[in-house]
Amino acid sequence: MGVPRDFAVIGEGSHVLFLRSSGPDDPVNALWAFDTSTGAERVVVDPRELAKDIDGEMPAAERARRERVRESAAGITSYAASNKELKVAFPLGGELFVADLVNETCVTIENSTGAFDPRLSGDGQLVSFVVDNSLRVAPTDGSKPAATLIAEDTAGVSWGSAEFVAAEEMRRNRGHWWDPTSRKLAVARVDLTDVNVWHISAPNEPTDTPRAISYPAAGTNNADVKMYVIDVSDASQVEVDWDRQSYPYLVDVTWGDNEPLTLTVQTRDQRSMKIVEVQADTGETVNVTEIVDPDWVEIVPGTPRRWRDGWLTIQEHGATRALLHNGTPISPPDQWVRSVVDLEENRITYTASEDPTTIELWSYDQDGHKLHSDGDGVTFANGSHSVLITQRSS
Repeated sequence: MGVPRDFAVIGEGSHVLFLRSSGPDDPVNALWAFDTSTGAERVVVDPRELAKDIDGEMPAAERARRERVRESAAGITSYAASNKELKVAFPLGGELFVADLVNETCVTIENSTGAFDPRLSGDGQLVSFVVDNSLRVAPTDGSKPAATLIAEDTAGVSWGSAEFVAAEEMRRNRGHWWDPTSRKLAVARVDLTDVNVWHISAPNEPTDTPRAISYPAAGTNNADVKMYVIDVSDASQVEVDWDRQSYPYLVDVTWGDNEPLTLTVQTRDQRSMKIVEVQADTGETVNVTEIVDPDWVEIVPGTPRRWRDGWLTIQEHGATRALLHNGTPISPPDQWVRSVVDLEENRITYTASEDPTTIELWSYDQDGHKLHSDGDGVTFANGSHSVLITQRSS
């Protein structure tokens, strides 16, 4: 408490957002912004001034997210930012809010009770979010109430959320993604109908009814996950067609500027992972690369990623785990690569260990490899537009 956390670089590198409480005895996080040109920081949103009940009625999905990440703070604990328009969306007290850093305003989105996992469109004009099993969309200026984009009246079916295995095991905590034009959304449809239900009791509250969790234990049915491209203007849908029988796990989704919608999918035995590109108008897919291991393909944060004329992957290579470009190692042989932090046209920023007890921040460009941390290690790294944010591990 009282320490900055959850950093995001926005505004083409002009601002850094972060969460922080007022001190070590205050559990309530406010949203702050740091101006990289002046070095000034300011409070963007103080939750105590915004909502009477900063806890409110917490959606089950948000409660599960907090349990998963061991979240014990109050106030603002997560947010989504629009890089270009300097807007931030966040749930608080059971409602959804959007703050505008330029106009210094903060509006409540009407019809957002129970909002979870907000995502801002690239142009900052719309915000999408999950309520129960449906996906809603609203203008970020608060001029209209949120409208349901897609929902289904079938028990066990949800739109726009990550299933349990994705969130718990694959580090994929989201289920909807905006396209670069801000006109379409890639949305996951999850059907838990055939997944076994487990009941989990709370040892500290023995009188509470056990919580029902759909959990695909080894050898039992998985969630049935599909992907659709949905036009936000008329809710028309196109289903994405990939080999779900062989590759049932949806590991990651990206839809960057001047890039096609791209899925990373994996076999259930986790020995093969494919990257497929999607034709958004038809749903047809093309396999572009595959990672295969006779034992196990590790899901590594930040990869696979496009870079220049090919793909960056992090894979076992000899006695280490290397950063590879089109299958060729570009990290030193004495590094164990942990993640890709940021990509620019001529530079890759990544984390790696030379000493297995310490993770350091590195970059690679035409001049070779450069160490950016001070040798004490980092616990967090984020970057964009040549602005790097790190937290030291000691």
